[in-house]
Formats: sequence, structure tokens, C-alpha cells
Amino acid sequence: MRAYATVNRSIRERTPHGFAEATKAAAKAGFGGIKIMPFDRVLPDTVRTVEGRQDFTRAIERIAAVRDALPTTTDLMVDCHWRLDEITAIDFIDEVAAFGLTWIECPVPESLLWHEAIGRLRKKANSRNMSLAGGENAVGMAGFAPLIKAGLYDVVMPDIKYCGGHREFSAICDLAAQTGVTISPHNPSGPVAHAHTVHACTAIGLTAAVEQQYDESSLFDGCMASPSPALQAGRFECSEAPGLGAAVDLAVVRLHPLRSKPFNATDPSFT
Repeated sequence: MRAYATVNRSIRERTPHGFAEATKAAAKAGFGGIKIMPFDRVLPDTVRTVEGRQDFTRAIERIAAVRDALPTTTDLMVDCHWRLDEITAIDFIDEVAAFGLTWIECPVPESLLWHEAIGRLRKKANSRNMSLAGGENAVGMAGFAPLIKAGLYDVVMPDIKYCGGHREFSAICDLAAQTGVTISPHNPSGPVAHAHTVHACTAIGLTAAVEQQYDESSLFDGCMASPSPALQAGRFECSEAPGLGAAVDLAVVRLHPLRSKPFNATDPSFT
């Protein structure tokens, strides 16, 4: 499976230079595509405030620095994490058109009240030679069918952890294929979910790139007794071992018990 890196928590400083350095490292590691999350504290109801416009400007500066740092052959995607409203998303599409983005992801919230706006934003993005992607939090066919049948996105992103497992993932892929919508799975996950995702995509025969978090934690490999699908020449290779082909080292996992953390959408670490 073709691979792309999500570069976010590996960014050591949230400056244009910090974004550029992190994405250069991911490209050097062999990923043929990079995705960044350039917005911080802004939300749809604050994006048109003075502080919101400042965050908007910072996001554009970060994207520009990343585009300059990457080879022209490297795909660049931008995840907005539902932080814009429709008017600002239109401005954003116009601002980033010169950077040759492969897609813009989740520009606005995805509840039913926003569906008409998403449809308009897809047309706007397509008019500037970019795709619109989203749907990572949808659950099952019930969650994905409205997005796909209404043609809201060029790319939908079922996450095998949320969408209902292998069977629902396969059904969502079948529906997308019938309507010409691309499936690129949401997968900035741990090594077990990563293995499930790569196996499912390989079995179904998907061709779009698969996501992986890059350089966020040494535990991604360090907690495994046998490796997850490895990155080789820009592609993930499934293990030939039986079953999932990946096993967790429980002794390592026990050293890192689960800790609760309050959810705060205005905290930059949320992205």
C-alpha cells in the first residue's frame, strides 16, 4: 500500500521552520505524501475574530514553508480539523490553491446542518484543482452513506477503529466504488490498528495512500513483539505471518498504563 505520513505531534516547534523540518524528516524517511495540521486554537465560532484571523495567517505561513521544503513530487495534504466556517473555508481554499495541495480535509464540522456547505466547498476546492476529504469519525454504513450518496467529498476516510471493523469497512468501500468516491483510510493510530488497516486495504485492493503517524512515539515500534507493516520504498508491506502478523509486547505495555487527559479542542495538542 502507498504510504503517507501525518506530521503533527512530531513537530518540535509550531513555527513555519518547525513544520518544515518535521516534514522534511518524513519525506527523507521515504513517505511519498505528507499531511499537516496547521491550525491551533481557532474554532468555527472564533475564526473571524482578530485572534482567529491571526491563527489563519499562521496556518498559511506554515503551509507555505512546508511546500517550499518538500520535493515537488511529494503530495501535500492539509487537515483543518473542522476549525473553519464556510466563508473562511472559501478564503482558505483560495489562499492555498497556489501550493498544489492534493486535498483539504475536514474544513468545517460534519453534522447534518453543515452538509450543504460541505457540498459547496467540494465544488470550490475542485475548481482550484484540489480534492475535499473527510468523514474520519463516521460510524458504519449509517454514518458514511449520507456523505457518499450526497457527493460531499472526493475522498472519504473510514477509520477501522470507529467505522465498525473489517466488515463495515469493506461495505463502505463497496458503496464508495459505486459512486466514484476514493477511500483513503484514516489511520494516525497505534501499531495494532495500523496492521488491521493495511491488511484490510490490501485484501480489498484499495489503491489510495494509507496514513501513518510519523515520529510521534518510540512506542509505536517499541511496544511490539513482532513488527507492524513496515515502510519500504514508500509503501507498507503486510507481514506474511499468520493472522494479523503483529503481536503486542505486553510487558512493555504494562509499563505505560492508560492515563486520562481532559479534552480541550482549543489546545493545540488536540490537533
